[in-house]
Amino acid sequence: MTVLPSVDAGTRRELMADLTQALAPGSPEQLFAIFRFYGLAELTAERGSEAQEQLLKVSIRRAHAVLGSDGRVYRPRADELAVLFGRTLESALDLLDRITVELNELGSSRGVMVEAGVAIVPDEADNPIGVLERADRRLVAGDRESDDALEARRPRRTLITEPSRKLTAG
Repeated sequence: MTVLPSVDAGTRRELMADLTQALAPGSPEQLFAIFRFYGLAELTAERGSEAQEQLLKVSIRRAHAVLGSDGRVYRPRADELAVLFGRTLESALDLLDRITVELNELGSSRGVMVEAGVAIVPDEADNPIGVLERADRRLVAGDRESDDALEARRPRRTLITEPSRKLTAG
């Protein structure tokens, strides 16, 4: 599959190199998330490939705006964005929620939906392919048990004021 280059996003090759580095012994915990766009084929059929590219470019800018300097945005495939960033688990999950909301708000007016899958690096895999597979499994299968395991690791401020969240849309 050919990936169209995006000025603001790292390539799949860069993602794999960064994941390899993030998996090195002694590396701090990071969150990897993959965002898959559903409905791009229909958008392209209705409005042309330029509309798809424009949506993805704006999505990359929005992801950058939410992440700030805390991470990096990648475009590993034509229908995906990915981010790798380091923060405490609680703030990382909150940031992930913000990115997912931003991308869905952007895509909804164009008939495009975005879902996310995550993996904690280096805790949940020992190689870059394992990280991608873990995040993809959460995204595709709606791996609720794994979502619950991640949620259980989120530090709690209070049980009364913090609502329960799911990490994947749907």
